[in-house]
Order: sequence, then structure tokens, then C-alpha cells
Amino acid sequence: MLHKQEGGRYPPRLWILSAGRPHRLIQDFGFVPHRERRGIYEAAAGLHLGLVVVPELPPSRETLMLRLMGSGRTLRQALAELGQLKANTLERRLAVPILIAVQLDASCGIFSKDREALIDAMKVYQEWEAGVEARGEARGEARGEARGEARAGRRAGRRGRSSVC
Repeated sequence: MLHKQEGGRYPPRLWILSAGRPHRLIQDFGFVPHRERRGIYEAAAGLHLGLVVVPELPPSRETLMLRLMGSGRTLRQALAELGQLKANTLERRLAVPILIAVQLDASCGIFSKDREALIDAMKVYQEWEAGVEARGEARGEARGEARGEARAGRRAGRRGRSSVC
């Protein structure tokens, strides 16, 4: 538990995110499980250090963004959950551009060992891409219709003018 410093503020806490359970780290720093939150560990109070063991986090929308940093089954499950969210949700708006960047950066290799996670990420990407195309088409059609209506209005205005001498 963090104790307030002078001035009533808490000191900053350093968080370690781990895609697996780091047994040695837990032992060496004396991490203990958080009383209420699964997958969260705390070191001795004076260290101001926390540990998140990503595969131990409960599957929920609250933990989704962290679980997207996992690997194997944890990552695949998080990608599937992300794919089920509506396109305008905060999680999708934040995560999809990052997934796209990872996909484009072939040197990254995040998915090189996990073909199923790559396939799940591609599904999310393809859904995003289809949404972008649909929005682009809708905007283009709306602009085209607006221009057509404007031209029709100008033509009608020209026809409606009578030349009186």
C-alpha cells in the first residue's frame, strides 16, 4: 500500500508489465498478490513498484488493453474480444492503429511465432479497413450528391431568369 508523502501526494509507482510469470522477479523483489485484483502484484511499500502479469489478468473490458500486450492464448483471446467490440469504442479506436503499425513493421516479429494471433489481428485489421472504405464511399457519395444538387440549383436559377428589355 502506498503511503502519502509530505504535501499529501503519493510517490510515483513504477509498473512492470510481463507477458509471462516472472518467478525470479517475484521472489527477488518480494512481490505479493494484490488483495483484490488478480494478476497484480505489489513489492514492499518503500519500493513503489507494481507488477502486472498479463496472462493472469481476468478477461474483462477493463483489462483488454493490457491483455493485448500479452502473447499466445492471452493475446488471441484479447484480439477476439477486440474484434467483437463496436468500431466506435475507445478500445478499438486506440488498439487498431497500433495493431496496424505492428503489422506493417515486419521487423517487429510480434506475431512471427503465433500464427493464430496473426490471423486474429488480420481479422480486426480487415474489419477496420472495410469500415474505413465504407465511410470513404459514404463521404464521396454525399459530396457528389451535394455538388449535383448545387449544379442543378444554379441551372434552375439561370433558367428562371427572364430577360426583360
